[in-house]
Amino acid sequence: MGETGIAQGLGITAVVNSPTFTLVKEYAGRLPLYHIDLYRLDDVLQVEELGIEEYLESGGVCVVEWAERAAVIWPSSWLRIRLIVTGPHERLLRIAGAGERGAQLCHALVASGDTRSTDEPRAPAQE
Repeated sequence: MGETGIAQGLGITAVVNSPTFTLVKEYAGRLPLYHIDLYRLDDVLQVEELGIEEYLESGGVCVVEWAERAAVIWPSSWLRIRLIVTGPHERLLRIAGAGERGAQLCHALVASGDTRSTDEPRAPAQE
């Protein structure tokens, strides 16, 4: 579910998969999605040379795998959503925000009401 669910929420219909060998994949949607995988990078200098700051400041959505490898370059305001697999079709979301915008996004997600996460079809709500 992870990045695919985020992409669907942005109106992206393309198949979204890990950019392991290209490091960054870009997708066009309601907002641009930048899927970044830092697994193959060994040190902070490599991360800085990748130019992630440009993606982070672009106004799009950045999904970053192995994000802890870039901790020194995060902007002052961010939203982190950690996906934890809890079953074959279920994910637990851990949400944290920093800075004014990050806090606003965090509160908006929590206030949206639906705290379940599953890639199984949901039955329509009963009235």
